[in-house]
Parts: sequence; C-alpha cells; structure tokens
Amino acid sequence: MQRNSPTSNPNEIVQAGLLALKQRRFQEAFAAFDTLIKRGVENASIWLALAYAAKGIGNKEALVAAVGKSLELEPRNPRAYILKADMFSEEGDPQAAAAFYSQALNLAPAPEQTPADLKPELERAQQQYTAITQSFQNHLVSQLDLDLEKAGADGM
Repeated sequence: MQRNSPTSNPNEIVQAGLLALKQRRFQEAFAAFDTLIKRGVENASIWLALAYAAKGIGNKEALVAAVGKSLELEPRNPRAYILKADMFSEEGDPQAAAAFYSQALNLAPAPEQTPADLKPELERAQQQYTAITQSFQNHLVSQLDLDLEKAGADGM
C-alpha cells in the first residue's frame, strides 16, 4: 500500500502550510493554501491562512481577495477583521482601520474563552483602535479650539 504524499493529502498540506507560516516561509505557505483552494478544499480558515501568507509575500491583491472570502464564509471571525484593519492602517486609512479593529473587538469571545494565540492580537487591536480614536479626538479638539479662537477674533 502506497502512503499519500504531502502533495496529495489535504491534511498534510494544511499542516505543511501552517508550519511554513509559523516559520515565516510565506511563499511556501501561500503555495500550499493556494493548492488546496484550487483543488476545492476550502473553508474560512484556509482562506485566512492564505491571506496571512499573501501579506507575508506582499501580494496585496491576493490578501484583499483572501480576507474577503474568509469573511464571506465566516463573518464573525475577529482574526480576519484584525488583518483587514491592519491592511487599512498600513495604507494610511485610519478611519477604515478603526472600524475594522472595532468590529474585531466586538466579535471577540469572552476573555476566558479567547484562545491564547488570539489574546495578543486582540490587545494589539485595542491599542491600535484607542490610538486612532484618541488621535481623531485630539484633532477635533484642536480644530474646535482654532474655530473658537477665530470666532472670538471675528467677534471683536
């Protein structure tokens, strides 16, 4: 009896892809998850893993498509929202990033039910969200102060 090769057994491909992601071998991980998807073996987690690999190799088009497909299949996944928020943050769109960080935080499980590897990501999302909203608040207060000064000068 011949044993399945890693390229034919979906479970082995998933494990190889996850190991490659963990070891930051993003091109290898991307190839593994892309192979699975092309074979029709797909779910939200595989699409999300492909998104992380795409981010690692700098393939923005694949990242956007993979995150979108992951959220389509599992619309309550905080990891996907964090990844999407990070993407907007890196593009210099803090309002969109804040919206997706907020969504991730709202969908997060209760602290006692949160997987250990998700906790630091949620903490980072909270820090990012707080920094963005604080910056926006500071901008609004500064703008209001300027408007009040101008109104006071105009009124004299």
